Amino acid sequence: MRLVRRGSCLLAALLLAVSPLLATPAAAHNPPPVPTPADGATLESAPAEVRLDYSAPILSVGSVLEVTGPDGAKVSDGPSVIGEKDVVQAITDGGPGTYTVVWRVTSEDGHPVDGTSSFTVEPATEEPTTTPAGTTPPAEATTTPAPTTQAPTTPAPTATATPAPEDGSNLLVRGGAVVLGLAALAAVVLVVRRMRA
Repeated sequence: MRLVRRGSCLLAALLLAVSPLLATPAAAHNPPPVPTPADGATLESAPAEVRLDYSAPILSVGSVLEVTGPDGAKVSDGPSVIGEKDVVQAITDGGPGTYTVVWRVTSEDGHPVDGTSSFTVEPATEEPTTTPAGTTPPAEATTTPAPTTQAPTTPAPTATATPAPEDGSNLLVRGGAVVLGLAALAAVVLVVRRMRA
């Protein structure tokens, strides 16, 4: 009888000592994952994918990862790829703004674990180039066409006909003709007078 009691007490003590070890696997849930991009990160362009890395194995059943863009629309491209300790989700470019990542995975013990993270896409802006004070940009050289000079046009001299000088023979002929004319006139006058007388 005493041996039975001692055995019962020993078994109870053994179960009490082992119970925390038996409960550990059931109570151990996956810690929060490490997201990529990191929570609160600012990027110059949207990434091609979002990734969650876990420190313990996860189950593919009931695990999902969704990403929404700045306008609230889903940018998840296709189904999530679930590995032993990671989840990868391809996304499309939703433009600049804040992206929200929502996940829900199933731990190896069957317990669901969910969470959220976010990142921002902010493209880099080019700084305008400034000209240092006191300096002026070089002026562009302008070429002035050389003036064209035209020689004044002088009208060609017009030749005027100069009468040819008369020689002596012409003068004698003309003088003789005048004398003959006067003699003929005088003869006519004499004849007329005689006829009247």
